[in-house]
Amino acid sequence: MTATLDTRRKHIATAAIVLGMFAAAIEMTIVSTAMPRAAGDLGGSDRYAWVLSIYLLTSSVSAPLFGKLADLFGRRPSYIAGMSLFLLGSWASGAAWSMNALIIARAVQGVGGGALATVGLTVVGDLYPAEQRAKVQGLFSAVWGFAGAVGPVAGGLIVDYLSWRWVFYLNVPFGLMAMTLLAFSLRETPRSERRPVVIDWLGALLLTGAIVAVQLGSGAHGVAGMGRAPLLVGVLLAVAFVWVERRAKDPVLPLVLFSQRTITVAVLVTLASGVVMTVVTNYVPLMLQGGQGASTRESGLAMTAFAIGWPLAAFSTGMVLARVGVRRAAIGGFALVALGSLWLASLGLQSGRAHWVVGTGLIGLGMGMQSTPLLIAVQSAVDYHLRGAATAAFSFARTMGGTLGAILAGALVEQRLHARSIATSTIDAALRPGAPLASLSVREAIGDVVHAVLVANAVVALLALALSRATPSVAMRATHTPTPPSE
Repeated sequence: MTATLDTRRKHIATAAIVLGMFAAAIEMTIVSTAMPRAAGDLGGSDRYAWVLSIYLLTSSVSAPLFGKLADLFGRRPSYIAGMSLFLLGSWASGAAWSMNALIIARAVQGVGGGALATVGLTVVGDLYPAEQRAKVQGLFSAVWGFAGAVGPVAGGLIVDYLSWRWVFYLNVPFGLMAMTLLAFSLRETPRSERRPVVIDWLGALLLTGAIVAVQLGSGAHGVAGMGRAPLLVGVLLAVAFVWVERRAKDPVLPLVLFSQRTITVAVLVTLASGVVMTVVTNYVPLMLQGGQGASTRESGLAMTAFAIGWPLAAFSTGMVLARVGVRRAAIGGFALVALGSLWLASLGLQSGRAHWVVGTGLIGLGMGMQSTPLLIAVQSAVDYHLRGAATAAFSFARTMGGTLGAILAGALVEQRLHARSIATSTIDAALRPGAPLASLSVREAIGDVVHAVLVANAVVALLALALSRATPSVAMRATHTPTPPSE
């Protein structure tokens, strides 16, 4: 692929990707607010959690697949295909007549959602040289943070004044606009040398099976009663996947990527950041609501610092990354994550709400500060034909880090509760909406459990900080081999 886009078309393509990414990002938070009303309307509350988890499940599976398809067939057709699936799933979700129909529609929507971020970020990597890419991708990180902050509020307003169905329908006009703008602004000229395309279907199937098995075994996505057996199945499928990828002609996740230190380090520290993010967003609210008796709104306010700090730091870092450098920005970001994690690990039942805000705020700032530099490093380490797969590996690492965090934290919670001879049903009862303040023994048990999880989380953050020091320096060059856009 050759040629470049003129400035005007480049800006239009960037605006299109921002629109699409915002739609995919806000979908992960806005639906949780609308689901109680949807469950009441459709029935089937026993499948409530599936509506929330199936989107994450299918988007995790599709991200590396679309990254590879973007390398094989081009960015524009891959993005349009992903957006089409996302919009089809959005419309079907809004039109769902039963809980089962809503779950199926959300699965389709998640497949498309996995493409939007992966292919969108890949296009940005193609269009801009490194020093400009930092600013644009800092903006995209800010979009994700902003979506996380406004999603629950927007969902509540839509449900109150319109209907839960409009949470899904409103995606359609924005998605159509994004798809149309990208279709007309981004052009790709075929490479002069063509070769037969062989899709690694076996690798894709094994990767899908491994992810699904690990997600089910984690117990973190609303699937109870299966025990940890799926985890073993997931590990076996992952081993088989590695064996197949080493022999595949066009592997869906090229293992040659990990022969480069830049990508290996970035993926490992991103995996760790996914663990930290999952622990903070799930267990700080548990401490505040179950241990201190805070309302949902109060615990949400404590997490606002995290949601605001991330986009602010991401955008600011993108603006100065050319002067600061990728390595120093990544190390500085993980230093803040480690400091915030240690701060949270030092808190307990008697700690004031402001103390929790400080800890989550530091972690949010650190997350935003390191996310853009690491993505820049990954995309700068590969040529065009591997950039989609490399970007997908980066996104995939954060998602799987979240799953790993849920597994490890869940195992620790079970162990601590068993040591105190407290059943999980007792904790569930204390967390039900409208439940009175739990007894002191139950609140102490919650405090002990969360403290243990936060201490383990601090250890992970410190390991990530140590590993981030191995991030190579990446030159922010003015020269750039652009996307093969243009006609």
